[in-house]
Amino acid sequence: MHSTAWVKVGRGQKPFNPPLSLKVCRTFWSRGRGFLLSPPPSLDRGLLFWYPQASRLETSIHMIGVSFKLAVIWLDEHRQVVDRKIAHPWQFALVPQKAAQYVIECHPDRFDDFAEGELIDFLVA
Repeated sequence: MHSTAWVKVGRGQKPFNPPLSLKVCRTFWSRGRGFLLSPPPSLDRGLLFWYPQASRLETSIHMIGVSFKLAVIWLDEHRQVVDRKIAHPWQFALVPQKAAQYVIECHPDRFDDFAEGELIDFLVA
């Protein structure tokens, strides 16, 4: 995928219903900032952290400076869900069970939209 600023999330090339749009964070700085000192995401918005390669260490996250819960979904290089967790405010570290290349952070009510093992599509928004 090219340097698209936003993508929609879907299955089988169809967007989720209700829709979920993710701001793509590909740089060190945008991934590092995440939701730090930001308001909570709405049900239809979130972030997609895109890493150059799959890793457990690089895709681990922290919630230091974040004062609300988030659904965190880890996807491998094939966009298959390899782990998912609810992150709590000020939680020190969350590490995926398996190597991931993509991390989705969104409203905690979207947690059940994702199941381990399923393939997720990124659709141009």
